[in-house]
Amino acid sequence: MKAGAAHVFLVLGVLAGAAGPVARAHAQGVAASAGAQASAPALPSDLPATVPPIARAAAGAAAARERSFPDPLPAYPAGSIRNVEQSKAAADAALAARKQQEARFIAQKKECYGKFLAEQCLVKAREEDYKINSRIKSVELEAHAFERSNQAEVHEKERLDREAKRQAKETQQQPEREEKNAGRQHKQEEKERQNADFQAQAGERAQRAATTTKREQERRAELAKKAAQAKAEAGQRAQREIDEKARVDDARKYAAEREAKQKEKEKARAERARKGDVPKTPDLPGPPSADAKAAVSAAP
Repeated sequence: MKAGAAHVFLVLGVLAGAAGPVARAHAQGVAASAGAQASAPALPSDLPATVPPIARAAAGAAAARERSFPDPLPAYPAGSIRNVEQSKAAADAALAARKQQEARFIAQKKECYGKFLAEQCLVKAREEDYKINSRIKSVELEAHAFERSNQAEVHEKERLDREAKRQAKETQQQPEREEKNAGRQHKQEEKERQNADFQAQAGERAQRAATTTKREQERRAELAKKAAQAKAEAGQRAQREIDEKARVDDARKYAAEREAKQKEKEKARAERARKGDVPKTPDLPGPPSADAKAAVSAAP
């Protein structure tokens, strides 16, 4: 059976090389179906007997391919990640498996390029690479989902802890806050009472202010009156001093004039006596007047 299949492959390859691209693709598809039918293991037992042979061969090949793909992460089946350590280890293992699969796929492609039916080999390699990467991706998604869920749980726990601490602190500080609030309320009430008293005493304050203003005005008026009176009296004193000084000056002048006249008379009498013409009764000065007496008494 295997020898017959190889012969068929050889014939199809020759036809594919001689024909155009469309014929070559058709020949490769037929060869792939024949190869799958030739190399397929036992067919699934649940297939009905009416299934055509080619479909039965394709189903067997698909089952064989499913069983032939190696599991890149056998230690992490679906739903096996249960804690943070496993999620981190699974993510690291997935990263390493992805790199390993990349290198493996490159090696498979190089190997396929050296085969006779390269396209069939590449299709199988791509399908296998897709399956393996999907498996790796599923592990990565599960690890990242668990990590996000764990972080959400951690954050929620931290939030609940903060809320519990806040509530406990508020409960502990409640008496102090109430005492402070009571103190502030008492101060506010005292301030309002003082404002009310102040407003109630507004009339009395206005009366006192009016009385004080009136007294101040009266005091200033009295001061102004006294100042004007003192100024008037000062003027009168100055005038009296001027008048007194003029009177004294007049008295002194009068006294000086009389004294000068008396001296002239005495000089004339002495001159007549020297010549022998002396009168029997000398001219005596009369009594001084009242002004002369006052000038003499006032003179310094």
